[in-house]
Amino acid sequence: MKKLMVLFVILVVAFALPTMAQTWLGPVVGVNLANVSVEEDEEGVDYGMLTGFAFGGVASFGLSEMMSLQLEPTYMQKGSNIEIEGFGDAKLKLAYIDIPVLLKIAFGQSNVKPYALVGGNIGFLMSAKLEDEDVKDDAESLDYGLNFGAGVSIPMGTNNFFIEAQYALGLADITKPIEVTGADDIDTSDKNTGIQIKAGIMFPLGGQ
Repeated sequence: MKKLMVLFVILVVAFALPTMAQTWLGPVVGVNLANVSVEEDEEGVDYGMLTGFAFGGVASFGLSEMMSLQLEPTYMQKGSNIEIEGFGDAKLKLAYIDIPVLLKIAFGQSNVKPYALVGGNIGFLMSAKLEDEDVKDDAESLDYGLNFGAGVSIPMGTNNFFIEAQYALGLADITKPIEVTGADDIDTSDKNTGIQIKAGIMFPLGGQ
């Protein structure tokens, strides 16, 4: 499944590049209201929202007047605030290099344009900590999922300011199975989720 997701991203970019007309590049910053979705609730354990930061770049490649392919390579903080009954809180802090590949569809004829976003995302794990303990060896190195969102683009001279919100639905199990001597491995299903709020500015590089 992981290899298929990587191949999908490569194919989307490869087939779209020859048709691209207008290219925009720029920086992006934001926050991620992150959490971890677990397959089975653990008694006495609650997973709550953890606020993380995001920063990176955005590249938008025009496919038509209203549609474009948007890439947002971003350093993204994910994780969860885990409350364990009788022990207190523990913060699971995960950091990824995320590469969302999104279809952007703009609406309306005015200069201020609302738009919708839909696509996939691949994330490469950079670090994983449970409080101050390094748990990277217990986490999978690759994350992937789906992104859905909406935003608005506002012209600023020849540039475009934008603000958008995305919901990231993780599809990958982010933790490795726990090995148990003399018994079957314990394999839970823990997946990243997040509400991402981003803002940035894009600069045109001209058309073909």
